[in-house]
Amino acid sequence: MRGILFKLLPILLVTGCDTTHGIRTVLVDKPVIKAEKCIKAEDIPVRPALLHSEAVPPDIETALSKTLAKISEWMQYGNKADPLFKKCAE
Repeated sequence: MRGILFKLLPILLVTGCDTTHGIRTVLVDKPVIKAEKCIKAEDIPVRPALLHSEAVPPDIETALSKTLAKISEWMQYGNKADPLFKKCAE
């Protein structure tokens, strides 16, 4: 009886031992997320100068004319910037 156990012992040890222990190694390719700028530097409109950057003329008509011109510049700036903001928000 003892002789049979000693002969079967190496076979029982080899079949009973699992060397992987339930761990499986798998290589997975994952895409790398790259942040991209939504607005190019050359697309950004030039910001107009502020109204108070110039001296206020004493004549009311000239002052009003310059004020309306500045408002027009800011409106043009906003009309160029608005589509860029919408594009970036997508």
